[in-house]
Amino acid sequence: MKIKTQSPRIQAQVIPLEGTATRGEITFTYPERHNILDLEAWQTLPQVMADMAQVKDMRLITLRGSGDKSFVAGADITQFDSAFSGEAAGDYEQATSEAFAAIADCPVPTLAAITGYCKFRFYVYFYSNICKTVFCY
Repeated sequence: MKIKTQSPRIQAQVIPLEGTATRGEITFTYPERHNILDLEAWQTLPQVMADMAQVKDMRLITLRGSGDKSFVAGADITQFDSAFSGEAAGDYEQATSEAFAAIADCPVPTLAAITGYCKFRFYVYFYSNICKTVFCY
């Protein structure tokens, strides 16, 4: 079952397990640009995490990057002039803080399935207990 998201850069689905248990999967989907996240994706992530956490019998939420080259390369630098400077810079900082808090505060265990490389900031955040588990392969 797919969960509707507000960003084309994030896909979410619920996968049935044995019995009534389910597993959530959130995929960052921009492999041609190494799964960079734009402002809209950052703003979408908290609601997706909340929606996943409310699914009955959710046992695990996995976050992964699309493709096999990278998990997430970081922010979309093409938005630096419009989204990351001036008054808009506060929106970006708030969006990233809320996204990381949504993962850290999620009552369902989270797993960062890191394939390929990921930007250092992401690795530090995920490795330092924002995600309950980090798996690099």
